[in-house]
This record gives sequence, structure tokens and C-alpha cells, in this order.
Amino acid sequence: MLQRIYGTAWATKEQLDNYLYMLEEAEKRDHRKLGRELDLFHLQEEAQGMVFWHDKGWSIYRTIEQYIRNKIRKTGYIEVKTPVLADKSLWEASGHWEKFREDMFALNLTDDKTLAMKPMNCPCHVQIFKQGIKSYRDLPLRMSEFGLCHRNEASGALHGLMRVKAFQQDDAHIFCTEEQINSETVKFCSLLTEIYKDFGFSDIKIKFSDRPKVRAGSDEVWDKAENALKNAVKEAGYSYILNPGDGAFYGPKLDFCLKDSIGREWQCGTLQVDFVLPERLDAHYIAANGEKKRPVMLHRAALGSFERFIGILIEEYAGRFPLWLAPVQVAIATITSDLNDYALEVHKLLVNEGISNKVPIIAVIGKQEMANNTVTIRQLGSDQQEVISLQNLVKLVKDQNTRYLTEIRASQVRLVGENGEMLGIVTIKEALEYAEKVALDLVEISPNAEPPVCKVLNFGKFKYDSKKRVQDSRKKQRVVVLKEMKFKPNISQGDFDVKLRKIKDFLKEGDKVKISLWFKGREIIHNDIGMKLFDRILLELEGLAKIDSAPKMEGKQIIMLILMPALSPTMTEGNIAKWLKKEGDKVAPGDVIAEIETDKATMEVEAVEEGILAKIVIPQGTENVAVNSLIAVLLEDGEDISILDSFIASSDNAAKSSAIPSEKPATSIEETKSVNLTQENKTIKEPTRVYASPLARRLAAIEHIELSNIQGSGPHGRIIKKDVLSYLVQPTNSGKIRAVNRNNEEYRSVPNNNIRKIIAKRLLESKQTIPHFYLSIECNMDKLLDIREDINKSFIEESKIKISVNDFVILAVAKALKAVPEANASWDESAIRYYNNVDISVAVAIDNGLITPVVRNADQKDLVTLSRELQTLIKKARDNKLTPEEFQGGGFSVSNLGMYGVKNFNAIINPPQSCILAVGASSKRPIVENDQIKVATMMDVTLSSDHRVVDGTVGAKFLASFKKFMESPALMLI
Repeated sequence: MLQRIYGTAWATKEQLDNYLYMLEEAEKRDHRKLGRELDLFHLQEEAQGMVFWHDKGWSIYRTIEQYIRNKIRKTGYIEVKTPVLADKSLWEASGHWEKFREDMFALNLTDDKTLAMKPMNCPCHVQIFKQGIKSYRDLPLRMSEFGLCHRNEASGALHGLMRVKAFQQDDAHIFCTEEQINSETVKFCSLLTEIYKDFGFSDIKIKFSDRPKVRAGSDEVWDKAENALKNAVKEAGYSYILNPGDGAFYGPKLDFCLKDSIGREWQCGTLQVDFVLPERLDAHYIAANGEKKRPVMLHRAALGSFERFIGILIEEYAGRFPLWLAPVQVAIATITSDLNDYALEVHKLLVNEGISNKVPIIAVIGKQEMANNTVTIRQLGSDQQEVISLQNLVKLVKDQNTRYLTEIRASQVRLVGENGEMLGIVTIKEALEYAEKVALDLVEISPNAEPPVCKVLNFGKFKYDSKKRVQDSRKKQRVVVLKEMKFKPNISQGDFDVKLRKIKDFLKEGDKVKISLWFKGREIIHNDIGMKLFDRILLELEGLAKIDSAPKMEGKQIIMLILMPALSPTMTEGNIAKWLKKEGDKVAPGDVIAEIETDKATMEVEAVEEGILAKIVIPQGTENVAVNSLIAVLLEDGEDISILDSFIASSDNAAKSSAIPSEKPATSIEETKSVNLTQENKTIKEPTRVYASPLARRLAAIEHIELSNIQGSGPHGRIIKKDVLSYLVQPTNSGKIRAVNRNNEEYRSVPNNNIRKIIAKRLLESKQTIPHFYLSIECNMDKLLDIREDINKSFIEESKIKISVNDFVILAVAKALKAVPEANASWDESAIRYYNNVDISVAVAIDNGLITPVVRNADQKDLVTLSRELQTLIKKARDNKLTPEEFQGGGFSVSNLGMYGVKNFNAIINPPQSCILAVGASSKRPIVENDQIKVATMMDVTLSSDHRVVDGTVGAKFLASFKKFMESPALMLI
């Protein structure tokens, strides 16, 4: 008796171990088992091969669909929807009925009427293409559909999600000319690579499948199709493995196979070249010569079946989905049951922000978290716990989701003419078509604008011919200038990819590209960071466009100029308060090198380059340094300081560029010149010495006269007593108000610092140019003080926060501004601006003046959050640590002098705002209530308003609303 035995052998023990490991891992990762455990989907006998998607599984499904939709929309696809059922005659014409009848679901209505469920989308897409006359100008036409298909698979062939009877495809068909096959193949391969990379697949294999035994079309047609596809793959730069006889029914195809984390291969994407179906279904377009011509039809899918691809993902990630794809993103766990209300509040916030409230982030909340409005989180794959605010939790999840799921706002641009005129909001494709039609071949792109700007410029002489379109006097090449592409030096690969995809949207084959890279308002192409970024961009765009080469670094030295920064919108000059680094010190990006006194505050200046602080041009203590003046110079480590001479002598060079390459001298310099750099910087106003006699000085001091205003008549222009007396009797000077020290009392004179000067200047301008008017009202504070006492008793021990009356005032102002938005406005010569956000400036006294930090979106904050944020801002203000974003841009101001016992006062409006509320002290007073005299704690407030913006009625409505919230404080806490 002969018995046949089958088995599998491996060349080495290691190969066998790897195979056994793969089997073990495959069993652990089985998507059917994980699908049940994770509550994603189920299958049952009553609907064989049909998936019952549960909430979590459907969440993954919709996320993937939206991701693919955004991807293909960016690359010029239109989305359509076609019927699931169609008459048998359509399938007969396409050839599907003859070849695939056994695999199709059919519904026999009558003897001569049969409907069939579509097994694929292609015949239906041809029907859409045939509607209306198509021209060669309409091609390529990229048509996509998330189409539901049905195939009557044998029950023995069914396997979870991997083989089903009902499935959805990310199906698309590209109708194009034969000449466009190559370019469309290149674009699809590039798109597919990006998609697979985002899902975590980098090991991709391409198989080329040629003609099968059962096929449609002649050998001649197949020869043409196979050659076209091979040439296209070659041009795309990909290699392939030949898979003989496995082509599609209509034409040859490329199969894209992914290798998962345990070494298995999965065939997902496909691209087929089809010359047959357009002929069978009589599709045509009008060619350039006016004749009818058949389009080529490219069948393509990136994922194939959604069901199958989700099964692959479940097994690839073993159920541990990345955050952007996870059906459950944050799990909320309470420590005790009395925190359930806060847990529901956190849940509601996450749901409102579109975040699935479960793993892969676990958020734990206890009493401390509830008191501080925070959560303690642990992310998947990390053992570290982190305490963050609710707002930062939302931002963390949304930032990671946005990388893949951002709506494609960049797909539309503002089209701007050569002279800056607005031509409309259009798609990128329409903008570039417009540029081509009017022969404007220089295109400036600013992708970072919102929305992005596409500016088309005339570039060379041309003439327009309606028949021949554009005839130019020379051969042109379109130049695309990518302006001020902003990158961070430590940009992540994901963010870099997103920016590069945005750039690619603006380009077409053959474009010449010029790129300027910017970081923190400075061009960085000439430094090491810029060169590295340039190389990465060059690698990404290689083959699509010709990039202007970056400047060579060999034989050059890098001078990095540090300019006086504009640290606020109103700043024109500043004072160098202190240098924190000395000459010769090494500095790195982020190092604080100096303190600058601005018109708002004393602020720190950080280095944005790495190098040696070669020269401090402007010493500390220097005042009135103009913005963009040269204040210091960095050199690369080891460079020769002698090269600085020619640059520092010209402040123009400093204003134009922050990183300038300079040629090294031809011969070495043995001696380094000592240059008086400060004298050569002409933008600095240095004080000049005033010569005066001692008697003239004493007399001028008594009369508070600046000696620099007096012309001296003594030797060498020296000011003497006679000059001071003559100055006093001049009519233009005698009318000036002067403080007179009648009793010759001693006093000290404190020079006005920059902040004090600016405050004086701005408030003087405010009183002189803004028509102030004032409205006052009293508020009964008894209920508010009682509630404040109760809150502080409850919170002060746990949260260490003590709620102040001022916190209630700010919150009441915010609520009143929401009720009376006309008071949340500012004056502009062309229009009155009404603000959507309620951003309140709060006056804070500091050592050398006054500053107004801003509480952003105050109406959206609860009392505890607002109090905590305000205390933080006040501390930073008094420590001179405020950033410009924290004290600029408020829409309404509050000044509270009540803590000093001031009962009432009129505040000066802080331009460009239109209102400021002056808050006085609370005091007990007799009042009449229900015809009875009683003692109540009352507080006076006065509203100063700009009558150009706020009418008396609006001001009165605001104060009435403010009074309502102050006297019924519970309304603020709802």
C-alpha cells in the first residue's frame, strides 16, 4: 500500500522558528477574535458574508473613508454615487453577465426584466462619463466613488472581513488620453505611497499582471495596454515582479502588496489599463482635431475593499490603533463615585470637540483634578503619567487627528492679480489654469496664508490669439515662487509631510521652483537649518519640478545679524535693558541673550541661531534703539571676527537680512582691526553733553527747564544765567506750565523710562483724539460677597485659590459683553470693528508703569479657571515675563482701584479699544428697598466710552447687564 505524505521543510532552524512565531502571532491577532473583544463588528448565519458594524467599528470605517476622501479631493478627483441595482442589459454590454453571472446577485422581476446588483462600479462610471459631450480639454477626468458592491462568494470561501459578499470599495476611474497614462500612473503611485505610509506600511511590493486566459479585447489591444503600463511604471521609478496570466478581464494591472509587522503580504491597491470597456460601452471624447476618440480608462483602488483593509489593520496593530484612527481615544476613569458629575463634564467637552472618549489615552480624575479643572493621563505605550488641563487634552488629541483628517482648506486660494487686485476665491487647479490662459507664467504662492494666496504675474511679452490660444515671443517655463514657507528647525516628519503635500498641490510637471524658507520672521536658507530643510524639500520634489539650487556654502563665512526686534505692533524703538550673554559666549536656539524694554514691558529676546556672540554692537543701557537696527552679531564657531567690519558699518545690511554669506578674504589678515561699532550705527541717538554754568544749571532746575532747549551765548556756546532768564521771558515758553519749588525744598528727579514715556504719549493722544463720555452705576454687592465667601471656604483648602471680587467683575464684564456685543468694538477710520471673541484687558500696576494683560475668551471660562489664569497673568506682569500675545489684542479694559479705597474715578480709554470700566471700592451705605431703609454694601463703577463707537444707549445697556450679573451672581455661574 502506497500512502502519500505532504509536509513543509525549512532550510534552517531560524526559518522554522520565524514561521512558527508568525503562526502564533497571527492567531493572537486574528481580526475575528479581536473584532469581538473590541466590540467592532460581528457576522452571523442569517446574513452570510455581510458585516454587522458596531459603533466602534463603524467609527474606524468612517474615519478611513473621510481620510481617503480628503486625499483624493486634493489630487483632483470628483466624487460620484451610482445605483446598487442595474438592468441586466448594462452588464451584458459590459461583458460582466457573460463572464461573472454565477458570482452576481440577480433579481428576476418578470420573464424579460432582470436586475442585478453591481459587482463593481466601472460600467456605471462610464454612464456618467457619457452624459454630455466631453472634450480633450476635460481629460484627465478622475471619477471616484465609495461604492457598495455585492459578489456571491461561495460560503466556503468566506473568511471574516477578508472575504465577504457585500463590501465597499474606494473605487475610482480615470478617463484619459494615451499620452496621459504615464503621468496619471506616476501621480497614483505617489498618492498610494503617501496613503500606505500614513497607515504605517512602508514595505510595498508591486506585481505586474499580464493577460489572463479569459479576457476581453484582441492581442493587439493587450500589447498596447501592457506596453503602456510598463512604460508608466518605469517612468514612476518603481520596480515590479512579473505575475504572468493574472491580469484583469479588461487589461493588465499593477497589484500593490503590503508587508505587515509579522511578515505577511496583503494585496490591496490596484491599477488597471483598459482600452476595452470604453469601446464596449461606446464612450468617446472630441479630440483636438475635432474627431471622436475613445478614452483610455484607468481602473484604480488604493485600499480595495474597506472591509478587508480594516481586517488587515486590526491584525497589523493587534487592536492597538494609532490615536487618529482609534474608535475610542480617551477613557475616563474616576477614583470615587462622587466625581461622576465631573466625569460627565469631561465626557461632554470631548464629545463636543469630536473626540471619542476612550483609549488609547486613559484619563484619571480625582478631587484634585476636579478642583483644578485638569485630568491625569497615560498614553498607549507609555508608563508615564501627566497632569494636563482639559483644554490641553483636547488640543493633544485634535492635533494628532488633524495630521490626517484636516479638511482641505488649502484646496482653495485667493487669486490675486499683478497689481494686487482680488480676482476671486478659486480652486488651485482653476488658479493655475487661469495663469496659463492669460500667459502669466510667473506664479507666486503663499501657502501659509489663510486662505492661501496665488498671485499671477506677467512674465515676458506675449500676444493672445483666440484660435491658437497663446503665442509667446519666446519659449517660456512657468516659474513658481514658494514664498516664506515657514518651518520649525525641529519639525516632525509628519508636519513636514503635510507641508510638502501642500506645496505639491501648487505644482505641475516641468515647473521651475524657487523656495524661500523662513523661521521666526527671518530667512534661513543660508544657515545649517535652512540647508537641511532645502535638501529634504529637494528630495521630495525631485522628478516633479526643477528646483533653483541653494547657495553653496563652500568658501563662505556666515554672519548672523541680530536686529532690534519689534516686540509689539506699536513698537518703533526700544531700550537695551541688559545683555545676558557676553562677547565670546556660545549661544544656541532658544537661549535668552538680552532684555529689551519696549513700549509695553521689559521682555526677553531669544537667539534663533547657533553660534558665537562675536560682537555686542549696542551696549546695555542704550535707549531709543530703532526697530531693525543692528544690535549684535553671531558668527559660526571658529570664524574670523575681522569679516564683521564691512557689515556693521552699514545699518542697511542689518535691516535687509538676518543671515548673509560673505566671501572670505583672499589673503589672511594678521591683525584684527578694532572698530568702534557703536559710532558707526547711525540709528542710535547718543546724548550730547550740554555746557552750562553752575548758576544756570541751578536756575534751570528750579524752573524745570531742559537745558538742551536753550541756546547758549557764553564762550564756546556755554549757557549762562542770562540765557536761562531770556528763555523764561519768551512768550512761547512763559505760557508753559512749570512746577515751582517755592520753598527750595529738596527733591529727587527720576528719569522717565520708555514705558512711562509711551504711557504718557498714548494716554495724552487718547484724551485729545477720542471723544470720551462717562456713565456710572451702583451695584449691590451683598449677594456676591456671600457667594464669594462660600466658594472660598470650599475651594481655598483644596485648590489653593482664593476668588477675589475682581474675578467676579471680570466674569460679569464678559457676560455683559456677550449680552451687549456692540460694546465689544473698536474704531477704525474706515469701519467699526465688532469682535466675536470676548478678550478683556485688565490693568495691572507694575514698578515702572502700567500694563494690561489680556484674559482671552473670558465668557467661556468658569470662575475658578478665570481666577487662576488672571493670577498667573498678574504674576507674570509683575515679573516682566509677559509675552506679546498675553498683553496685546484685548477688546475691552477693566481698571480696578477699589482695593486702594478709591470710591469712584474716570478711566482713560486704552486705544484702539472703545470702552474701559473703572471699578471703585465697596462701602456700606443706606439704601431704600421696598420702601424700607437698610444698609447694603454698594460699589460704584464708571464706564468711559468712545462716542464714535458706543452711543449712550449702548453704554447704558451694558451697565444694566453688568449690574444684573453682579447683583445676581448665580447667573454668571450657570
